[in-house]
Amino acid sequence: MLDLTQIAGQVAEAGGRERERRALVAEETALAAAVAQMDSELWATHVPRLRASRTSWLVAHAPAPPAARTPAPPIPPQYAVVATDGSQIAPDRHDGLATAYLLNIGRVQLFYGTGARPRLDSRAEIIPIDGDDEEAERAAVAGMAARRFVGEMAALGELAGEAAAAGLPVVALTDGSLIAWAMDDEQGDDPAKGEGLAALLGALQAGRDLGVPIVGYVSGPGSRDVVNALRITLCPENPVDCRRCPHPKEALPCAPVRRATDAAVFARLLSPGERSPVFTARGQTTGFSRILQKYDEHWVAFFYLHVGAEIARIEIPGWAADDPALVDRVHALCLDQARKGAATRSRSPRRTSGPWCAARIGRRFSPCLPAPSSTPAHPRSRRARHWPSAPAPSDFYECLSPTYRRRQRPFRSDAGQILLVKTPRRSWELPGGQVEQGRPFWP
Repeated sequence: MLDLTQIAGQVAEAGGRERERRALVAEETALAAAVAQMDSELWATHVPRLRASRTSWLVAHAPAPPAARTPAPPIPPQYAVVATDGSQIAPDRHDGLATAYLLNIGRVQLFYGTGARPRLDSRAEIIPIDGDDEEAERAAVAGMAARRFVGEMAALGELAGEAAAAGLPVVALTDGSLIAWAMDDEQGDDPAKGEGLAALLGALQAGRDLGVPIVGYVSGPGSRDVVNALRITLCPENPVDCRRCPHPKEALPCAPVRRATDAAVFARLLSPGERSPVFTARGQTTGFSRILQKYDEHWVAFFYLHVGAEIARIEIPGWAADDPALVDRVHALCLDQARKGAATRSRSPRRTSGPWCAARIGRRFSPCLPAPSSTPAHPRSRRARHWPSAPAPSDFYECLSPTYRRRQRPFRSDAGQILLVKTPRRSWELPGGQVEQGRPFWP
């Protein structure tokens, strides 16, 4: 049982700390975006320093300055997209499944402009566990994700081959990064991780043979590869060796931008449909980039794409990055797919179509409902789901209908803010109901 009255005051304090943090991050993001807008001549002077730098974090490299932008290329009238994504059910002796686990690989093959029927199916398999002791169970759980990854890559290569046979422009999409951090076997004694990395490299090679780029679509990226490059441009040392930095930690010359993320920076630099320059993610320094050294010729490149609702990180193999036509293909098809997905979500009454659109879960609403533009609407009415702006938590309670207000007893802070409300059916809760995953407690 969770008594929300015990943390009501702490929620308000956490909200204040979060607002301060966001303000600081916004300030550093604005500075990073300003630094990124250097001209080509100045950027060219930093390129050798970037290559010679010694850091414990990945640094993006590009011949063009980060602020260079490329508009959306035309979308081919006919093309194909393939994708895979897997899931699993882990062994659980409490559910009567202690000697096996289940893997399910979803497969998608879509054709546009041809009239061909799409493929939407999956392959499920029950994998038995060798042994019936706890050690065997732990080993199976540890290798389950790697085994699923092997299945995803195998299915992706198969779908790419079938789509390429139709003679159409094709991209093969995978959910997440092409850099298989989870497959990094530090001790060298995990065969499942070795098989997973080998499957990925095999899929990259198969895509190269077919002329089909394997694309990693990273939604909501938190990486800082480009920001790390900007940090090096701010450092007066030459060469830059962060392991032997002569500056005190409280006065680092690169500190003013270290909290910014690449996505936040490019949100200020790109317009919808535009992409950044193509960066390389090759790391040749410390153990943090050890996994990249195993890619050999299949080095990873990436760019940031403004798809409208977010800044996505698009990762492609190095051979595709060297071909401008393939980069344009990936740019156009990823943008088109993202727009189609956004249009589908906006038509669904149970999905959000914007950062301040209420998502209905059963009969409850998020506490982040925006305020109405004129007269109040009942929280379950259609108009309540399309309010244009967000209120403070204290405003939410006041915008409910009089009938709904009479059914609730508010819990106010010393400043008069509505922190909690009590309903006859659900007792004490945050204003508006349960909090959805990914939504803040405060605007």
